[in-house]
Amino acid sequence: HMHGDGLMTIDMLRALLRRIDAGLDPAELRLFSGRPPRGIDVPTQIEPIGIIELLRPAGRITGASLDLRFSGDAVARRSGRVQWARLVNGVGEVVFDCDAGTEGAALELNYSEYIEGGPIVVRRLIIVQPTQET
Repeated sequence: HMHGDGLMTIDMLRALLRRIDAGLDPAELRLFSGRPPRGIDVPTQIEPIGIIELLRPAGRITGASLDLRFSGDAVARRSGRVQWARLVNGVGEVVFDCDAGTEGAALELNYSEYIEGGPIVVRRLIIVQPTQET
């Protein structure tokens, strides 16, 4: 889902992990409703429904996928439906955007609809090496 433009090699996954771990602060996965912007360089004006902090190091590479690790569950800051997520590293750079929700989304959560104060649990976010599309 990350780069539909070909195969993600182990080197690309390592570079991605280095980018996620950049800076002194942990990376964050910010959860939003609505449509994602057209690119990672487009800033978001909306307040996230929730923010999930990543551990440092943020993950490990197993086989051809990057398995990210989170510091724990988050609490919904406001009510809403999570439809996409933005991963921002410790220096404030956007690493990637992905779709979010329940089964089938790149970022799989315990629910897609949240009420303020409710727990947000990441079921999985595995960045898989995309296969060549024929």
